[in-house]
Amino acid sequence: MVKPKAVRISDCSASTSRADTLVCADPDLSAMDHQLAQSVARASDHVDDPVALQRDQDDWRGRVRNACVTADCLEHVYGQRIAQLDALVPTRP
Repeated sequence: MVKPKAVRISDCSASTSRADTLVCADPDLSAMDHQLAQSVARASDHVDDPVALQRDQDDWRGRVRNACVTADCLEHVYGQRIAQLDALVPTRP
């Protein structure tokens, strides 16, 4: 089974987008980036089609995340995306 992965920024010297630069410069956004990667990993265990989840994640990154030019925008879209992904994971009783 193919597991989706969130693309995390590990080398900030090689950041390619304005969003990458903003995430690298802000510890809170960097933490949200890490949290997003964890949410993608958890969600991948609970979806029928992990490949489709990966395509959706890649699309979100290019269309939504990379469209942000401010830290406030990134904070907002990261929060929304994390909530969407976390909703795919059943809660424990």
